[in-house]
Amino acid sequence: MGGYIALIIFVFWLARRHIWDVMKKALDLQNKIDDSNEPLTYRWALIGPILATCLIALMSSMIGLSFWLAIGVMVCFYIMTIVLTWMVTDGGFLFLLAIFRPSDYLMVAFGSSNFNGRNHTILTFEKTMMFDLREFIMPYVMNGFKASDPVRLHRRKLMGVMFLSMVVGLIVAYYAGLMTWYKKGGNNMGYWPDPEPWNRLVSYINSPTRPDWLELSFVGIGTTLMGLLIFMRYRFLWWRVHPLGYAMTTSWAPFTMWSSFFIGWFSKIVILRIGGIKLFRRFQPFFLGMVFGETMIGGVWIIIGLFTKISYRLMPG
Repeated sequence: MGGYIALIIFVFWLARRHIWDVMKKALDLQNKIDDSNEPLTYRWALIGPILATCLIALMSSMIGLSFWLAIGVMVCFYIMTIVLTWMVTDGGFLFLLAIFRPSDYLMVAFGSSNFNGRNHTILTFEKTMMFDLREFIMPYVMNGFKASDPVRLHRRKLMGVMFLSMVVGLIVAYYAGLMTWYKKGGNNMGYWPDPEPWNRLVSYINSPTRPDWLELSFVGIGTTLMGLLIFMRYRFLWWRVHPLGYAMTTSWAPFTMWSSFFIGWFSKIVILRIGGIKLFRRFQPFFLGMVFGETMIGGVWIIIGLFTKISYRLMPG
């Protein structure tokens, strides 16, 4: 949790001048920065998230969640998604998972005793919507915009196509999911029941907690350690320890695929030591072909599964 705080501070500090220019442009403070090729105008990029967050908090309050608790959870959720997106786009990972929920920040800082049972009951569904983030689209959107630069696609037009695909994908996913679960039954499809959110709810109601100063001290230590790693990484060329390694170690993806990362890293080191960058570039098509081949055969088995009615695991764990 502390590492995520350090990373979000670093990201905003790194982009502080651009963010300030964006805010001046959005508020018409005579800034001449051009946003014509951006996915959204800077005004909507600034006002849109604020309005959307308030709307989500308002809808949450209508079902019983505290308005300000909803705002706090959403802010913590944005911290998680921005950091995870930066990890995927900067580190090249397929995906990453956080090992904590957004509300964990608030429960550690303020204690569960400051929130009533209705709030905790609604936050039980947080694990479904905000914990397992393998499918959240921010990294794919960012990679899509970056991939459009070499071919000079207009980002705003690309954003329109992406938005349309998101709407279609949501409709199809909800319909297919509901129809499949009601027709086949979740327990018959290899899904597993997870009592953890409900056990957590019972624990918060029966044994409410106060602010956890020990946990907060650990958060502070994690923030300091991550800040030190970031400082060393971006100040000294000889420093080889990447801060992402610290932040991702407890994530499910590196935990189950560490051997693949190690093989790729070791192969890169050997090739660079033997033949330098020239040999490395000659081997790039080979390794990219291996990645493409594994991805393609995974897609083939998914298509086969549509006809055989047998599901296939493509990822470990």
